Amino acid sequence: YYPALRTLEQLEHTCLPRAGQYRFCSIMSENIPKLRTHIRDTAMTQLRDFLESIRKHSDKIGETAIKQAQLQRSLDSSVTLQPRALIGRRSRKEAAAAGTESGGQGDSPMSEQDSGILDVEDEEEEEVPGAQDLVDFSPVYRCLHIYTVLGLRDVFENYYRKQRRKQARLVLQPHSNMV
Repeated sequence: YYPALRTLEQLEHTCLPRAGQYRFCSIMSENIPKLRTHIRDTAMTQLRDFLESIRKHSDKIGETAIKQAQLQRSLDSSVTLQPRALIGRRSRKEAAAAGTESGGQGDSPMSEQDSGILDVEDEEEEEVPGAQDLVDFSPVYRCLHIYTVLGLRDVFENYYRKQRRKQARLVLQPHSNMV
């Protein structure tokens, strides 16, 4: 829709004034505001469809977000435990280095393995899709862009915030059988 808005703008400000006072030019000039309104309404319809889709799939998105948060939390806790493990590995490496000085073999597979460099392939776990991967935000950005070009960004932002607050209240309200 953005290219259509730009074309309308170019038509209105550049082409139609050059064409003169023909009847078709006046008809086109009269229809440009209607076309802008149609584009704005279409973008808003797509935004409403997006919000409805989010409302319908919020349980699955929430479940995925919780799984992702749990995975991140387990990764964070493993990172905090990792320095302790590296300290143990360093002392073993130092012991291996001391063994080299006393005539031991320094190029043993054990010393390379305990160098403290973790093999990335060993650490990779099953990839959990993020909640962001389940949601296509392009209708929101498209609508924001259209409303910005039309000079109605505040209208878009107020509508979007109002709708998201309504959705949050619906999600956070306990069911009637739970009260």
